[in-house]
Amino acid sequence: MKKKIAAITAALMLCLPCTAPVQPVCAAEGETEPIACVSDSGFNVNGREYYVWAGATCSNLVPLEDGGWMRVQTFWESKDLVRIEYYDAGFHLTDRFYVPRMMPDYGGFYHASDGCYYIITGDIHPTPAGESPKFDIAKYSTDWKLIAHVQTTGDDVIEAFYGGTVRCADDGKRLIIHTARKMQSGHQSNYSMELDMESMKITYEGGGRAYVSHSFNQFVLFDQDDIVMLNQGDYYPRSVVLNRVSSSGSNGSVDMVYYGDMGDADHNDMRLVNYTGVSVGGFVQSSTHYIVAYNTINQDRWYEIAEQKDRRSAETARNVRIAAVPKDDLHEDSVLNVDVTDYPDDGVRASIPYLVPVGGDRFMLMWTQGEILHYIFVDGTGALIGEEYEMKGQLSDCEPVVSGGKLYWYTWEEADIRFYSIDLEHPEQTEIVQRRAAHEFEQTEPDAEGNTYDVCTKCGLRLQHDDPRQYLVDIYKVSSTDDRCVRTRFYPETEYLETGDEFTVYIDRVCTDDTIFFRSVWKGEAALDYDIETRRYTVTEFDAPAVLFDILVETRDDSLVIPHAQTVQFWAKHNYAFVRMQNPDGDAAGSITLKCTDCGHTASFATDTLSGVNGAAVRTALKNDNPTAPAVTVLITDPETGEETAAEWGVDFTAAYVSDPDTEQSYAVIVAAKDSRKLKGSAVIPFDSTQQTRPAGDVNADGTVNQEDAALVGKWLCCELDGSLADWQTGDMNQDAKLDAIDLTLLKQALLTNRA
Repeated sequence: MKKKIAAITAALMLCLPCTAPVQPVCAAEGETEPIACVSDSGFNVNGREYYVWAGATCSNLVPLEDGGWMRVQTFWESKDLVRIEYYDAGFHLTDRFYVPRMMPDYGGFYHASDGCYYIITGDIHPTPAGESPKFDIAKYSTDWKLIAHVQTTGDDVIEAFYGGTVRCADDGKRLIIHTARKMQSGHQSNYSMELDMESMKITYEGGGRAYVSHSFNQFVLFDQDDIVMLNQGDYYPRSVVLNRVSSSGSNGSVDMVYYGDMGDADHNDMRLVNYTGVSVGGFVQSSTHYIVAYNTINQDRWYEIAEQKDRRSAETARNVRIAAVPKDDLHEDSVLNVDVTDYPDDGVRASIPYLVPVGGDRFMLMWTQGEILHYIFVDGTGALIGEEYEMKGQLSDCEPVVSGGKLYWYTWEEADIRFYSIDLEHPEQTEIVQRRAAHEFEQTEPDAEGNTYDVCTKCGLRLQHDDPRQYLVDIYKVSSTDDRCVRTRFYPETEYLETGDEFTVYIDRVCTDDTIFFRSVWKGEAALDYDIETRRYTVTEFDAPAVLFDILVETRDDSLVIPHAQTVQFWAKHNYAFVRMQNPDGDAAGSITLKCTDCGHTASFATDTLSGVNGAAVRTALKNDNPTAPAVTVLITDPETGEETAAEWGVDFTAAYVSDPDTEQSYAVIVAAKDSRKLKGSAVIPFDSTQQTRPAGDVNADGTVNQEDAALVGKWLCCELDGSLADWQTGDMNQDAKLDAIDLTLLKQALLTNRA
């Protein structure tokens, strides 16, 4: 954004440090502001299910050393943010913020053995190979400070993550990122990158180590110094193939799940090429074996199902299978196949299974059938151990993790989050902790007037109990630092937006959970960009001093009736700074010229007499004598009582030129309210008429311009000046309402010209 770039540039010019990441704002001394309630639209239940190719893992749960938890969640509808949430040991929310993606397309999150967090993103728009960066690897500290990030155009990549997912592994020094790509030829294959974790330099990238095309799901792990990759191929080869890349140069491969030769899928209909009827869910290693967990259709019916336009309805059953191969005998004849389920071919379907290491050479195999979660232990050879357990529950795209002798994962749907756990010592003991991210209201006792209110116990939102509204509309401004993104609630009654501001519109369904809403934004005279991918609005340049926006919220379906459909109004105005002013002279009106520091828009206002209610008089009172950022309160004197009252909202004042007789200081005053469509609130620029006679560059106000003035400006820019400049405005050589290095350059050029 322009404001962000300008702020960083100014900080560099003035030798000032950039600001730290935004932290939660304190509501009072020793009291933290309640975390805002949110309502998400969507779910991650069964979020890893795929029929042909896999997608990004958007849900991650990380156990912390203090017993708490971190949830890393992103959303398909949000192409630029990753939500970070912290919970205590009881899964009570303690903090929430957002990390901006370095690139719009989300690949994945990885918690590495060095303790750092890595987020892999890519370019969402295909471009010719080598033309622009396709991948970004960002490294963060445990408190989410950006340490470094690296980008690459890739090797023959026109689209990142195409037709696949992202999985990572590291050995403490090397980070392997295994994913997919679309090539310049239009073909798809697997793709790997190797990153030096200390230097953040990519030491290898490409698909040559274990080329698979098409590769629709990717897994990777380290076996000592060897890199072991698993790919689900649909043609070359047509199998779930394991490749081991040895540091010694002796590589090996084996088909873990074989479902046909290339010729079996060589048809003109691409559906018969891509569709395999197999979905892979887990890839682990024991001390002796590599083990794969997957589900599959009855492969004897593959051709029949593949020909169907809607293969999902044509599928009648999927069963869970395990394939295991000894590490020292990578050969097809050595692959052990285990049938875990044997559902009949009558519509009973097992989900894609998880296979999770739980300590030693033991693993937990998990899958769902309907609303029942099934789980059983697996040993280091791929054999099942003990009995099969059941619980009512669901899986998601959150990979289960082990902490404190239990296995944890979570699901979310709309505002409801469920944290699941299984006791590994006593697998029959399970727990589900349910949390709600949306408002939770409690009704108050009637007050003296008999009114009762519904108060959110989490964020303090207060609604009248008999209010007919069934939903709330909130606007959130989005602000970013280098490594963090924060959404702050915007209050349109008292705040305004500026050029370059980004915001989102949230509809909080207090009572109408099943209603689908539609929002429309009228932008009036302003330009307003809307990113359909991120659902984010950006206020762009506009000509009027201020514009009024309307957001109408109603249902998509006319048959759904919402009482009192809401229209929310808010204002956008320019962030004006003083440029120049001409004093009124007798009957001739003066003028004031202002310039927006964000977009450069200029506006001129006539400075005649001040008009107001009942001809009220106006005087000004300085609150801050900082010449670079004056803060002035405009007070209105009631002509009947003589008492001073602040300018009220809804009272329409116009531009005016006034003088303070006590200080002989002149002011250009613009006081405008809602109906004036000029400025919301007030803007007052101090102006000394004596400054008109000073030459440009006379910052020490001695009546002449020389090298001493240039030296003072240089010291001021580098924060070496003891005190302040007598008249910084005269140093504003290009009249952009700020004093910076450009003005110093122009001043020096003027001195050289005069000397010549």
